[in-house]
Order: sequence, then structure tokens, then C-alpha cells
Amino acid sequence: MTAPKVTITRKSELTYRRITALNVEDICELSETLSDVQREMVADNGTSIAEGFCSDVAWFRGVYAGETPIGFVMTHTGSD
Repeated sequence: MTAPKVTITRKSELTYRRITALNVEDICELSETLSDVQREMVADNGTSIAEGFCSDVAWFRGVYAGETPIGFVMTHTGSD
């Protein structure tokens, strides 16, 4: 079964959403869209999410255009 094609436009609302059991797989799969060069510069989203859940000072979210996951962002302030 093929997933339906989703159209993202300039008018799509950009939102940052918490990582939950409902969206973690979608956000982790985004790492597979990176080029080899990009993969050398960042950790897989799954690794970063695991580290974020183990930290008291990490802030991390899935990035969405409308209802489509398009990215992942994580910041770390302070030290654990």
C-alpha cells in the first residue's frame, strides 16, 4: 500500500510538536531522507530523541508543515 501524496505549500502552517508514541516513528524515519554528507554531520533522530528523553535540559520537537512531518529540532541548554 502506498502512502497518499501530501502537498506542502508556502501556506502550510509550520508547527513544533512533542515527540510521542504516535509520531516517534515518523520523526525517526526522516533521518533516512538525509544525504550521506548530511548524515555525517548529525546524529540519527532516534538517537537524539533517546538522549533527549534522558536529559533534564534538552528541548526537542518534530517539525511539521500542516500535518506532514518535515524535520526534527533539538536544543540542549546547560549540563546534565
